[in-house]
Amino acid sequence: MTTYSVEVNEQLCHPHTSTHTATNPTNSQISEDYTSQTHKNKRNQTNSPHLLNQHIHECCIKRGLDRSWIEAGCSSLTIPQASEYLHYQAKSPGILIKGANGQYQVKPDKPWADRQGKKAPKYRTAYGDEYDALLPIHPTDPNHWNNIPQLKERCYKINGHPVLIVTEGGFKAISPCSHGIPTIALMGVEMG
Repeated sequence: MTTYSVEVNEQLCHPHTSTHTATNPTNSQISEDYTSQTHKNKRNQTNSPHLLNQHIHECCIKRGLDRSWIEAGCSSLTIPQASEYLHYQAKSPGILIKGANGQYQVKPDKPWADRQGKKAPKYRTAYGDEYDALLPIHPTDPNHWNNIPQLKERCYKINGHPVLIVTEGGFKAISPCSHGIPTIALMGVEMG
């Protein structure tokens, strides 16, 4: 994994307001829509208000990510919900990875290629939106990215200067954030 660092400054850390208007589904909507599109099984039932057990398993067991961070910043999506977020027709349900600044990515359960012979991307970003870094949502501190003095204290230091770690993809940013190291995610290297 390649990571980069940037010095913390006021402009980088202030979240912007998203213009996205997709609704955050309830657990009953997710379960009803999702099970109508996939085989009904016990793994699709969950105690989390917005994540299916299969997505909790993928994030927390297979990837080893902190459940509180996953529950704060991720939601299960049906195909229609994923299509609404992406602004084009999704071909698979998946996981929405949300940022505190309004940026988001969709990780399809079954990635698809747009053109024959082209590799299917593992993550999808909305068509036509401006791309920004994704700031993972802190599970208990809604001002995590806005309180600059505290953020600088938590940051990794190089020669005494606080820096943010920069990586590619929301899940890779959630991991160090959950260990107290502020990390932001870029959406991808090609972006289309």
